[in-house]
Amino acid sequence: MMFAPPSSDEAQRLQLLAELDVLDTPPEAGFDALTRAARLATGWPIALISLIDARRQWFKSRDGLTVCETPREQAFCAHALVHGDVLFEVPDAQADPRFADNPLVVGAPGIRSYAGHSLLVHGVRLGTLCLIHTEPLSLNASQRDMIRALAEAAGSLLTERLNRSRLSLQRERLADFGAASGDWLWETDAAGCVAWLSAGYEMAMGRSMSAQLGQPLPDGPLLDARGQPLSPPMSLRELFKRGRAFSRATIVVASPSGHRWISLSGVPVHPTGQRQGGLRGTARDITDQVLTEQARDAEAQRLRSLVAEVPGMLYQFRVDAQERASFPFTTDGLQTLFEVSPALAFADAQPVFDRIHPADLPRIQRSIEASLADLKPWQATFRVCLAGGRERHISAHSSPQRDNDGSVLWHGLATDVTPQVLERQERERLQRERDRAQREARARADALSRISHELRTPLNAILGFTQLMQAALKGEAARPVSASGRASATVTYPSPDAWGPWIQQVHRAASHLLGLVNDVLDAASVEARHFAVDLQNIDAAEVARQMVEMVRPQALLRGQSLACLDEDGAPVDGETKLWVRADKRALRQVLINLLGNACKYTPEGGRVTLRLRILTGGPLRLEVCDNGPGITVEQQARLFKPFERGAEASGATAGTGLGLVISRQLVRAMRGQLTLDSSPGHGSTFAVELPMVEAADRAASAEASTDSLFGALAGPESGGSTAAPELPPALLLYVEDDPVNGLLMREFVARTPPLRLHLAVDLAEGLAAARSLQPDLVLLDMHLPDGSGMDLLQQLRSAASTASLKVVALSADAMPDQMQRARDAGFDDYWTKPVDFTLLRRRLGSWLGSGPQADRHQ
Repeated sequence: MMFAPPSSDEAQRLQLLAELDVLDTPPEAGFDALTRAARLATGWPIALISLIDARRQWFKSRDGLTVCETPREQAFCAHALVHGDVLFEVPDAQADPRFADNPLVVGAPGIRSYAGHSLLVHGVRLGTLCLIHTEPLSLNASQRDMIRALAEAAGSLLTERLNRSRLSLQRERLADFGAASGDWLWETDAAGCVAWLSAGYEMAMGRSMSAQLGQPLPDGPLLDARGQPLSPPMSLRELFKRGRAFSRATIVVASPSGHRWISLSGVPVHPTGQRQGGLRGTARDITDQVLTEQARDAEAQRLRSLVAEVPGMLYQFRVDAQERASFPFTTDGLQTLFEVSPALAFADAQPVFDRIHPADLPRIQRSIEASLADLKPWQATFRVCLAGGRERHISAHSSPQRDNDGSVLWHGLATDVTPQVLERQERERLQRERDRAQREARARADALSRISHELRTPLNAILGFTQLMQAALKGEAARPVSASGRASATVTYPSPDAWGPWIQQVHRAASHLLGLVNDVLDAASVEARHFAVDLQNIDAAEVARQMVEMVRPQALLRGQSLACLDEDGAPVDGETKLWVRADKRALRQVLINLLGNACKYTPEGGRVTLRLRILTGGPLRLEVCDNGPGITVEQQARLFKPFERGAEASGATAGTGLGLVISRQLVRAMRGQLTLDSSPGHGSTFAVELPMVEAADRAASAEASTDSLFGALAGPESGGSTAAPELPPALLLYVEDDPVNGLLMREFVARTPPLRLHLAVDLAEGLAAARSLQPDLVLLDMHLPDGSGMDLLQQLRSAASTASLKVVALSADAMPDQMQRARDAGFDDYWTKPVDFTLLRRRLGSWLGSGPQADRHQ
């Protein structure tokens, strides 16, 4: 059985049906006549007038059926409602899948045929006039016309019923409104005598209606809202004799409870005959309102007596027809604000204007002239000069009116706003300070970005070429390439004993310089509140051992013991593996800072320990412990703020006060926490907690180590080695205007077969090469002589032939904001200079391994 969906106006339909109030009412002859006529006209055994509510169909009239309602889900009429304003017919219900299993078909009354037309009430379908037959039949054309006509008649009966209900409700509402408002209603005949009164009359007037009927309404002079006679005078009887509509005519009448003020409104009554009618209207007792107005007048009088006590100055300022200015009225506030007596300003306003600051006076005079011309409200704030060089800020406003003699009179108020003005000036000063500080912060950030770029560009050459020379020292085959890209003759390298140590020193110094640049950027990140970390699965034990060895020279110089121990107190060796999810560079920086601080603030001959412990629940805890002087609670509260240093720090102790701030931010960025446990005389313990990696995830960490800046080019170093990834044949397009950087990349590619390189020196050449060569990967510098890397990327992405190319930024701009903007603009990745060849080779393997095959370029 298929249920009929609700109509689109279901809510409105149900509301109108409820308003009709016809459901479950007794039979009515008018409706019964219509169903009888429908049955006789068609010969069908059952005729119904059905109304559909939310859960049932109820029959207002039924001819040939005993039940008075059925469930809505079984109702054929529910389908007729959504069928529209046309006749809905079901010739054979047993053959119709919508109704074949309907209980009204398979059971009583055994419906086989159905025809129904919707009943419209104010355009809304509330039900149907329908016919039912127990045999499969269809109506002929004349029968359909008859059913439509009868349905219209039934709809008209329902509409008339609704209109009568609404009219009755409207009358009830009007009566209720009158009773609720306290008004009483009246009507007079043509002679002015009372013909009818509402029930509210007796309650309002305290008189019986019978005594007033047939008599004129009480007469009296018409009054205003304050109970005063109108001018010119008129009585209520005179108003009635006019025979015209009127409103709010007020009189005072005597009543048993005293005098009452009554407001009457009326309209003329026009009967159908030639005889003149009376009036009909409402009356309201407004005694309370009149008494309120009278009390308000008395209050106004009292307020006039208190004007002198108002803070500031109330005034009247006049400019007469001869343009002479004066203050005909002021409170004593004139003396307080301007130090001018009211008597002195009464005849001449000049003493007041003499007090106005000379810089403000022209503006005040122009504003008064403008208000005099257009009679618009005047408002101004200005300074007045007082004895002893004092100044006061005055705010004044007034409204003008023109008198009959041509003068203009302003009524206004002036107040002392000196405190508010000074407060606003202070706020504005502070805002300017904040704006200046923000501009300076932005300028510092921009300067740091430029400094980073300028420092990293030469570092790229220093570190890159030292990597190439280190590679030669390791005995790896070298094929030098000239600046033009052509292979040169075989070169005989000097003995490693002669220049190898120097290269190591150069490389160490350059690496240290890079660390300084990164510290400067980290300091900027502290101010900007952002850090960029690359979380990977790393061996924290290995990092801990390396950092202890790096700090050991510092500890030896101070005669301190330095050890890296596990939770059982045993030294951490190469067999210990503790995997965590962290950024290796960030963890190194944190441990270097903590170990360096421990050595720095621990007395000579002291003890510093890095202990590794696995806590319950899985986090790894790296504790840097010392037996130094300890830190007080007050010092701890300041220790993690920028530029705060330990209590033992002095001018001779190196440090900027940023190390712990940067360390905490880096640990938080790695989803860990940095804590401190210390007390005076008992040393300090700085602890780093990091999430450990599940055993199943550790395989993801078996990639080439980036500990060495020489990596695959330099060959294995002490501490183990990782094979360089094999690279597929591929063509690289490098867009770079710096010839040193270009030469460095040529040298790298020459030693990394089967890669090939095409170098472009500006935007135009790079765009042309990308279109013609279709490289496997584009490496793009961000600063080019004829545009930016962003410009070139936009052109590549906008052309169909180059839109899908892989484009990676390779730049000395290492600020996080710059890198994020580049990725948001559409760069596939962002690599920074100086170039780490090991990391570069691994990244190239990752990108080229998933890219297009390079043999199409052969």
